[in-house]
Amino acid sequence: MLRQYLNILLITIYAGLPVCLNEYLNRPCDYVFAAVATGTLICPFVLFPALSGLYALLLGIFLYLPLWADVCHLLIYQTPLNSSSLTGLLYTNPQEAVEFIKNFLHGPILTITLFTLVWIITAVICISRTAPYRSPFIARGLAWSVLAVSALHLWASYIFIEDRFIPLRIFLNVKQLLQNDRELQKLRQEQKDYNFAPITSLLPNNEKQTYVIIIGESLHRRHMQLYGYNRPTTPRLSARKDLLAFNNVTAPHAATLPSLKEALSFADSFEATPEETKGSIIKYFNTADFTTFWLSNQYLGGLLDNQIALWGNEAAFTRFINHDYWGEHAAPFDQALLPLFKEALQNPAPKKLIILHLMGSHIQYKQRYPNNFAYFSAPTASAQEVAEYDNSVLYNDAVISAFLSELEKQTGIAALLYISDHGQDIEDTPESCHCHTPEKNTPPMLEIPFILWLSPEYKQKRPDLAARAAAALNKTYNTRDFIHTVIDLAGLSNRDFQTGKSIFSSDF
Repeated sequence: MLRQYLNILLITIYAGLPVCLNEYLNRPCDYVFAAVATGTLICPFVLFPALSGLYALLLGIFLYLPLWADVCHLLIYQTPLNSSSLTGLLYTNPQEAVEFIKNFLHGPILTITLFTLVWIITAVICISRTAPYRSPFIARGLAWSVLAVSALHLWASYIFIEDRFIPLRIFLNVKQLLQNDRELQKLRQEQKDYNFAPITSLLPNNEKQTYVIIIGESLHRRHMQLYGYNRPTTPRLSARKDLLAFNNVTAPHAATLPSLKEALSFADSFEATPEETKGSIIKYFNTADFTTFWLSNQYLGGLLDNQIALWGNEAAFTRFINHDYWGEHAAPFDQALLPLFKEALQNPAPKKLIILHLMGSHIQYKQRYPNNFAYFSAPTASAQEVAEYDNSVLYNDAVISAFLSELEKQTGIAALLYISDHGQDIEDTPESCHCHTPEKNTPPMLEIPFILWLSPEYKQKRPDLAARAAAALNKTYNTRDFIHTVIDLAGLSNRDFQTGKSIFSSDF
């Protein structure tokens, strides 16, 4: 009998602990809700004692694991698990997931993970071996009554406070993400229906033109020597006298997908807008009779289709070099794109747009550069992570310089624009999360480099734009309008282009 009472106590603790912790994490706490939910979760043990072990396992999967994920997210990002984080999870692949785990699965998170798994396994085994108290008719009737009342309460929770109960909140977020994916498939079709034509050009149609857009990853400009950083992280770019480094440029978001969605299309919000259905920068230049190239060291996509990959595949020549490497837990170094870039430059097409999407300074930083670029080091773990980040910036400097050197060999009009999708909060201070997350949006997560190179032929053909660009170095600019700047750089125009959204325009 004592063993059965102990088992009832174990069941009560097992069912009530995650609910009470869920309420503790919410502000203000609603312990009436916790009591009702706990009673509800205990009822199946009373009504179906033969299935107690299976039910305890289901509670572990659908109650404890979501709570564990929420607590871990709180420890990493100081904010509850939300749709932005789930978007990152669903739009990833095994390599990025492994990198995330390796970067954060340590210390308190490792302890919580082990405790959660041990607690679930132990409780399930104990509950399975000892049947709960054999409930009399009155107890079963009371249990059914509690279930009926709590069903109404939970229904009200679903309608009015669905963001309060963690498993329900995660379920609703996943439901929304799947809805977003269906909308993405719809968008794929709608983009085929919109036509950017007619597009006019300031330059003759037979003028040889090469425009290169390099998209970096997680680069905060304050860690670039070119922008005054105290470490020599960009010695090659800093030594050049033909670069324009813009000082006040920010990304629209602290995450890749929403940031590039706005930068590379006419969408001015991550939410669905009519502008989004028009198509991307690739489609625009295709319509303007450019031969387009998308060369990427980023991932092709995740469990759901990725809009950036969707746009990349619209190019005449598309290469994703990273997706075959996930088993090695490390992407190729960005210099692996250089041979593909040379091939693109040698393509005989007179007008070309080449977009290079780098891994840049993506975590884990020490996997972003060869050993001979491990120039910086530090005595403490936090400072060493900053040093490894700076080493990735140093390697990025070499990669960008190599692309520039190849582009300089070309004849005709040429220009190169380098931006990062977003920044990174990577400081050797207690306040720094060493991360980027839309929930926090600290300045380092949004402050990005914006670097322009123009060939001598370009400056000769378009001295007006070259002069306006040189005068705009201190203008405040957000890359949500990046597509307008690139169109202006190429001397193109149509009904969708707005001169006032180009940093090179006198109307800006």
